[in-house]
Amino acid sequence: MKPAAHYDIAQLERLVGVKAHTLRKWEERYQLISPERSAGNIRFYNDAQVIQLLNITLLLSEGFKISQIAAMSSATIRKHVQNIQQHSPESNSGKHTASLHQLLSATLTFDELLFEKTVDLAVKQLGMLRTVRELFYPFFYKIGWMWLSDEVSPAQEHFASNIIRRKLIVASDTLPRPKKKKTFILFLPPGEWHEISLLLADYLVRLKGFKSIYLGQNVPLQNMTKVIETTSPDFVLTLFLSRQNEQTAPDAIRHLAKTYKKPKFLVSSPYMTKDLAGEPKNIKILHSSEDFEKLLEKLT
Repeated sequence: MKPAAHYDIAQLERLVGVKAHTLRKWEERYQLISPERSAGNIRFYNDAQVIQLLNITLLLSEGFKISQIAAMSSATIRKHVQNIQQHSPESNSGKHTASLHQLLSATLTFDELLFEKTVDLAVKQLGMLRTVRELFYPFFYKIGWMWLSDEVSPAQEHFASNIIRRKLIVASDTLPRPKKKKTFILFLPPGEWHEISLLLADYLVRLKGFKSIYLGQNVPLQNMTKVIETTSPDFVLTLFLSRQNEQTAPDAIRHLAKTYKKPKFLVSSPYMTKDLAGEPKNIKILHSSEDFEKLLEKLT
């Protein structure tokens, strides 16, 4: 893995959403950034330059011209970005680009204060539910692709995930006690450690007033028998995100669903939904977070 602070122009293109030839024109005409060069004369860029370009693309989306931005100091650019974030929460077609860019910048530089301030401001402006939908979902989508293409390190991804994890746990704890009778069990199977999606689901369940029994990460599937018999849930939600469960998980879930007819087993996975579709009938495949939210809406 190359050092996290170095990006070639192809990676930079994906990170900031600007074509490589446009980036080169900005370098030549406006001297917006000055890439370093390797021994083989290949351009590479650092975290500070990525952050600068993220801010520039945000100002462009807000109607600034590139010639105007080129005349600004870095401090002035940052000030404009902060003003957009604080006063225009619906900017850029509701996608909250300013906040997203701030989270990406904070992740690249391990800036916990900036990350927390950005999340706290979004929650204040939008509420937690809209922050989840309109900021966290796009952020994790972006970070996921950056991680797969070696543009962020596992340490950077864990840094961001753990801050959001804390925020979701605190938000869930502040919700009223459940008043509705439906009960959900939420768990991740053996070898699954990335629990942000499960915590998001836990928050949504509690927000709608249902009871959530949150078991968390790396739960042995054989232990679920005891939990289901003790709690008699209406729904059991699990997520299979890694391929290590691809061979054994479908049979294990199918066995649980055949053994216990009452709960509906909700399964989300990018790999094995075809193996579970249609049998037994108390297994429901969730293809997206929107599917889960729609299910909760129907129950309320």
